[in-house]
Amino acid sequence: MAYGDALKTTRPLRFQCVAIDNNVRENDLAWNCISRHPGASHLKKKTLIIKGIIMESLRDVCYEQIADQYWYGLFGDFKLIIDRNTGYFNATKLCRQGGKNFSDWSRNKDSKTLIEYYRQKRPPGDLQGVTEIMIVVDGYGNEIYNRIISGTYLPEEIILGVATWISKDFYDKVYRITRSYCIRQFDERYIRDNHQFQETVQRMDSEMERLRLKNEQMERENERYRHFEEDIAFKTVDTEKLQAFALIKMNDATSEYPFYVIRTQKSNYDNTVRRLKRKHPHLEIILELPYNPNAVNLFNRIKEQQVENIRVHYNGIQLVNGCTEEQLVSAITEMANLNVSSMSE
Repeated sequence: MAYGDALKTTRPLRFQCVAIDNNVRENDLAWNCISRHPGASHLKKKTLIIKGIIMESLRDVCYEQIADQYWYGLFGDFKLIIDRNTGYFNATKLCRQGGKNFSDWSRNKDSKTLIEYYRQKRPPGDLQGVTEIMIVVDGYGNEIYNRIISGTYLPEEIILGVATWISKDFYDKVYRITRSYCIRQFDERYIRDNHQFQETVQRMDSEMERLRLKNEQMERENERYRHFEEDIAFKTVDTEKLQAFALIKMNDATSEYPFYVIRTQKSNYDNTVRRLKRKHPHLEIILELPYNPNAVNLFNRIKEQQVENIRVHYNGIQLVNGCTEEQLVSAITEMANLNVSSMSE
């Protein structure tokens, strides 16, 4: 059976008219919601148009039946002739509506490339068995077919290529909508990525706080062990295990803490000084207590009693509030003598 004969025997599709509601707006874009009359309640899905650009199938914008499966439809400012069986539109009549010839468009190199692209992309037998990318409908001696329906029909994917070729205003409209869409996508992706980044930062902050609390706990444990070490300091009979104490002047302009305290067993004292001297070759030992029985406790007393005059970071000391080197040495010497005498009693 010829294609024209098939058209004549096709049972007319019976759909209610589709009304266009132009009163719906969202943000800066006009969203025209296609709403169907109550008689077409079986068509449940609504189609959105952005400033006239159809977001779903061309079948959804048909509003008046011409004959058989051919209907009028709206696409932006264009009045289309649509085959509801295939979803194809009459490209010949669309070009004529814009004062152009379809033959000029079809000979265009870009148009040929576009048609070939969709010919390769279309699966076999797509859209109810339609395999051709271009369908020519003749008038068959019928006035309505001759005057309105006849022409070359193309799939809806190609309509933007034809419509933007016909109308520069329509091209500009499509460009603005596409731009808004791309910007919105970028904004959404930025917001999503930024949210993920903030979550990562919060997790890192929580982990750092956990580590800080853990370090404080370890410091308290170390302090307990230092006090335990102080308690047993006098129990040893090996003089090499006695605690030694020294106050070092770094003589290094790059050092934030100009003074350094050595607290170690006498057997490790010389090695400790040598290691420190490799880093600070100009250091000077300004106070040395090689046989101090409780050097750890002495340093704790220094930190407690000289809190107004020094700033301590681990074993480093920085003088503050006008405290001088001589005053610091004198205070440490006095505390060391008191410490030894009190433990001897």
